Amino acid sequence: VQIITNDGRILIGILKGHDSNTNIVLQNTIERVFSQKGARELQLGLYIIRGDSVSLVGTVDDNVEIDWEQVNGHPLKSLHA
Repeated sequence: VQIITNDGRILIGILKGHDSNTNIVLQNTIERVFSQKGARELQLGLYIIRGDSVSLVGTVDDNVEIDWEQVNGHPLKSLHA
């Protein structure tokens, strides 16, 4: 799944658990960080996300090949800014 947090982070990982408060546990998590020079992927491993910081949850299509190092753009702004 892909998670976008309220502070603009983009996290991708394998959904291992969740609860009624939208607290989420991801396995093999990466954080995708965008800049004008391209995107980087930071390996985070097992990751717990508090439900009150989750803005969006979606599925990821593994059949689509994207060279993320060639994708550039501005980072997402925080919802609290």
